[in-house]
Amino acid sequence: MTHIIGSIHDVVQWDNLRIWAENGLVRIEDSRDNSFETITVKDAKERIKAQIDILKTDYYDTAGKAKLRSHIEAVLGVLEKAKEQGMPSDHTRRNDLKRSRATSVVVPTDIIK
Repeated sequence: MTHIIGSIHDVVQWDNLRIWAENGLVRIEDSRDNSFETITVKDAKERIKAQIDILKTDYYDTAGKAKLRSHIEAVLGVLEKAKEQGMPSDHTRRNDLKRSRATSVVVPTDIIK
């Protein structure tokens, strides 16, 4: 069963997997063995394409296909969010992150007088 946990975090729960977008990457956590994986949007799209190929076969019945279709749609939403966040390797994104960080400037008190 696919659940979207919270509208702020956009975490997709699908059976034992939790999938979410963070810093332009897709994070996957498996509760069966507590494994954690980080993949790019491109790799996630390839995995989704494999699931779409499974939909074209007779492997699942109608209910199973509907369940898989809803999972694919939820994960595609996560991929869109990851794309909006930007790839970490993109130099413009890194520059934007540097600019958005809070900066502190220390001013000695004897200069102010």
